Amino acid sequence: MYTRNDICAVIVTYNPENDVFNNVKRTAEQVDKVFVIDNSEAMDWGVENLLKDNKNVIVYQYFKNMGIAEALNKGLTLANEHGYKLLITLDQDSEIELEYVAKVLHIFNQYSLQPLSIGPNYANLKIEGDMKKQTHLICSGQIFKVEDGVKVGGFNNKLFIDSVDFDFSLKLRNNGIRLYIINNLHMFHTIGEKITVGSKNEKVLMVHNSFRYYYIFRNNIYIIFKYIWKNPIFCIKKQVSTSFLFYKIVFSYPNKKRNVGMAMKGIYHGLISRYGRLR
Repeated sequence: MYTRNDICAVIVTYNPENDVFNNVKRTAEQVDKVFVIDNSEAMDWGVENLLKDNKNVIVYQYFKNMGIAEALNKGLTLANEHGYKLLITLDQDSEIELEYVAKVLHIFNQYSLQPLSIGPNYANLKIEGDMKKQTHLICSGQIFKVEDGVKVGGFNNKLFIDSVDFDFSLKLRNNGIRLYIINNLHMFHTIGEKITVGSKNEKVLMVHNSFRYYYIFRNNIYIIFKYIWKNPIFCIKKQVSTSFLFYKIVFSYPNKKRNVGMAMKGIYHGLISRYGRLR
């Protein structure tokens, strides 16, 4: 039976804002240990205050941006070395609800013999029943067995930031591990920056900076090439979604020239297999 002592969290930070203190505290109150993997290049953003207020938090600072995948892998290694059975991976701006871990433990104890990974209903989808099977889960808020994460080889460092969750989810699925979102498991999480456009600011868009579009389009090429034969339906849907994003960048989003340029560069680098951090 899984208890709080069996579960830890990994939170990846990068030049965090003040809300990270509350998010770490909320998580630390629910798990046995929190490993903060800091990708910030700055020397200090208030780490001492974070450690002072949370006795079960350990911060690892590398003073370089190694990317989300490598940071998560360091967290997975720590979880395995410390003997934890379950791991929650979180972004710095994700805030879990007060009973998040209690609900997670209940699910894993209820389905203890089944290979599964679960995630929150962060988008407030209408779900019939307690849980819904998924083709992929976002990394933030995802919970999986540490042994399963190790078994599939962890996260893909060469992707750096985007599509890391797609790759990890497909590796889990292709190793017989089912993915579910839980109806009453909630987390506040935002993807991108909200802006308004139009003469009367009547249209709301969620956008990224141009560097993010580079990784989105480059890593999409990687996912399609790697998984098209094992997961064709998933790859076709992903390609359609990414193509539609390119359309929106061209016809709806601001900074079109810069964003299109970075997207095209990403596509080119994907086709010639140039991965890792953009330099």
